[in-house]
Amino acid sequence: MKAKMSIPVIHLSGEASSDDILSDRERKAAEHPVKVIAASTYNRVADALSLDRLTLNESDHAIAIRPMYTDYEWADYAGETITLDLPNGNVNLAFAGMTLERVLNWHYPDIMVVVADDTFRKLEAQVPTKQYVGYIVEDQKNTKETADALAAIQTSEMKLSTYYSVYRLGIENAAFNVFILGFLGVMFLLATGSILYFKQLTEATNDRSRYEILKKIGVSHKEIAATILKQNALIFLLPLLVGLGHYLIIFNWLRKLFGGMGGINLLLPILVCVGLFMVIYMTYYMITVNSIIKFINGESARKVRFAMFASAAVMVAAVSLFILAEPPVQYDEPHTGERIHITLPEPTGEMPVGVTELHLTDIDRADPWVKDRKRELMISIWYPATREVGQKAKYIPPNAAAFYDETVMPTIGVEPGRIDLSNIGVHASLNAPAEHGEKGWPVIIYSPGGSVPRSLGTINVQELASNGYVVVTIDHTYETTVVEFPEGRIETEQLPDFGADTVLKMMSVRVDDVRFVLDRLEALKEGNNPDHAKRELPEGLDLALDLSRIGIFGHSAGGATAAQAMYEDERIGAGIDMDGSMGYLPNHLLPVAQHGLDRPFLLMNAGFTDEGEVDPHLTAEDRASFWNESSGWKLDVAIPNGAHYTFTDQQYLLPQISSKLSLSPQVVQGSVGIVEPEQALAAQRDYITAFFDMHLKGVSQPLLESSKSPYANVEVLE
Repeated sequence: MKAKMSIPVIHLSGEASSDDILSDRERKAAEHPVKVIAASTYNRVADALSLDRLTLNESDHAIAIRPMYTDYEWADYAGETITLDLPNGNVNLAFAGMTLERVLNWHYPDIMVVVADDTFRKLEAQVPTKQYVGYIVEDQKNTKETADALAAIQTSEMKLSTYYSVYRLGIENAAFNVFILGFLGVMFLLATGSILYFKQLTEATNDRSRYEILKKIGVSHKEIAATILKQNALIFLLPLLVGLGHYLIIFNWLRKLFGGMGGINLLLPILVCVGLFMVIYMTYYMITVNSIIKFINGESARKVRFAMFASAAVMVAAVSLFILAEPPVQYDEPHTGERIHITLPEPTGEMPVGVTELHLTDIDRADPWVKDRKRELMISIWYPATREVGQKAKYIPPNAAAFYDETVMPTIGVEPGRIDLSNIGVHASLNAPAEHGEKGWPVIIYSPGGSVPRSLGTINVQELASNGYVVVTIDHTYETTVVEFPEGRIETEQLPDFGADTVLKMMSVRVDDVRFVLDRLEALKEGNNPDHAKRELPEGLDLALDLSRIGIFGHSAGGATAAQAMYEDERIGAGIDMDGSMGYLPNHLLPVAQHGLDRPFLLMNAGFTDEGEVDPHLTAEDRASFWNESSGWKLDVAIPNGAHYTFTDQQYLLPQISSKLSLSPQVVQGSVGIVEPEQALAAQRDYITAFFDMHLKGVSQPLLESSKSPYANVEVLE
């Protein structure tokens, strides 16, 4: 560590003259979304980071720090103002400038302004500061262990953000995009060079008789070679200018996108890429010219041959110098030390929970995604148990967990082997005897989101089982990232390119899966064993099923599956869609979105629209149509400060991982928003359980009859 410094920051609410500067969405996302820094504090940190200092003397002026991942320019702030709310009267500040250089890491809402020292002291007299502690470390691109150590000692009051986690996520995403752009650029370059080469050689063949005439009237070989050089230079120059213009646009875009991330110098790699592309292109030019000269004169020009070899040497030298000047960041090897253990919250119901797995095979249906296979599914049945016995269930089977660990976890900045995914604490006994009560329990189907394994719905599933429900979770094979079958066989995602046809086929396949599972449950109820290998079932499981009361819920694509399955199968009496679009928008609505339902349905949404509004059935075409066409009981609730994966176990697991490892705030907030995990979890549990209690058990639920939610983070939408 090279330096440590304290950075006092004041958090305030307020309004801006432009919604682009401080939007309704940002004001709703945090009680105090504006971070205010004194000019002297900014300059002190800027000096330590070798950034440009700011000059700000007027007490009624402010300088904006451009929000990360935006392309705002000074023109967006010129003439605008921001009003800060204070206990003893508001303060109005006019923007006098904007800087790209940041002294604090990104954290949404990303609204930061620098004010004069006198102004800061006046604000500080009314509102206490929050102390940010910054550490400047050596070789910050390779500080994974340091970042994880800081994460491990943070308290609930701390909000840790490290350069390593933000840099790694940003640079990996940027590297992927640059690789794609670079690959396409090389392909375009090779195609262009080849086309020009054969075009010019063809024209030279047609013009050979004219060159022979020039030779006869005394034009020398040297003069002919010079003419060929000039003619082809003009032909090759135009595509080169277009390409350089393209790179200027790309460079400007990347500079805006990553300009606020310290330590990323885009100029050098861009210049190296452009230089290499030009060398390749000039080599094509030299090869073309040399071939034409050799064809016309009978021998190649010595200077042209020399230029060709020189171009190749320059290309090799440029690559070598770039690697020596900027060695690649050393990424972590798979973790082999002690693993981090994370747990799920205990269900709040009174009943212990049991779980068993079944391997189902639909002998009457060919698999729609893979040829020459019958449709196979893995399901888990969660149920009230007579008692806790024996072994606890695995969160994810071991081989599937290993695959998920190697392919998915690195995308959020967690190296393979760091977390024991298979042994995440599940509160259910494997194959425990089932408690069946007097007539069994209502049955609920759970369908996960696209590519998402069924295990990521475990928190809500356990909760329902502990409150007297049998819950059946389904992995939709070849659509889910990975599914593990008995004997350790795994099957991975095999979907074709994503588009309307794929999405609509997914929905059809998913609904068929759900209906097939219901058929197999009926067979189980009749005393048959639907498992492919006839593995022993938990005692009393058949008696625990009350198939006269069936519900369904799901997240994302699973939510759409819930709605469409209800539309096609009258056996299902109530359903919930958690943040799922009912079709491929905007032009391919599912039939259920077009015609609605006549049975109870609950819509649950998270996040905001692009306009900063809560995202309800009023703004989305699919849900608006569904809402208007549905004649059954319906309710729409939203968690505005959540995000798409708020309705999965990620809402609870990601903050837990972040408390032990250094994750980028962008990863956490992009997945589950900024809502407090415990609040979001409690609200989901109550609304989901209350909905099924009301419509499958006939128990009155005041929670569902109120137009105002008792949870501060939940809105009931009319």
